[in-house]
Amino acid sequence: MKAMLRVSPLALAGVLAMAGPAAAAGAVPASYSKALQTADAFLHAWLVRDAAAGRGLMASSLLDPPGGVDAAAYSSWLSLYMTGESSPRHQAYELHPGQCADESSCSFPVTLFEYASGDASAFGQPGQIELVHEREGWRVTRLPRSSDNR
Repeated sequence: MKAMLRVSPLALAGVLAMAGPAAAAGAVPASYSKALQTADAFLHAWLVRDAAAGRGLMASSLLDPPGGVDAAAYSSWLSLYMTGESSPRHQAYELHPGQCADESSCSFPVTLFEYASGDASAFGQPGQIELVHEREGWRVTRLPRSSDNR
């Protein structure tokens, strides 16, 4: 005899609400799906170490160096964030359901995995990627945590 798991509709609704718009059945706002697409494209650029593609998806507020920081050094650091070092190397990323504060601001939890040569396993850095709608599309305003910006 098969055992059946019974889940109350109220419990299921609670789980879906905690998981964010992506887990719910049906439509999600266009702003959510477009921000998610940009987050995925940015993280893919990080994974394949494509600094030009990654920088092209960064918001102007992220590209501008913070006050008192040398512009050339900051630009170099942004490129290093995208390309990484030979060890640890970018291994994978895990993008989780997020939320939009409004039509022009979204954030997603993400874990970046990196692998150091000779280690038995990769290590993950949990963090957040934040995006805003500017210019002609969605852009990253906050970089997820990695070994380059802990």
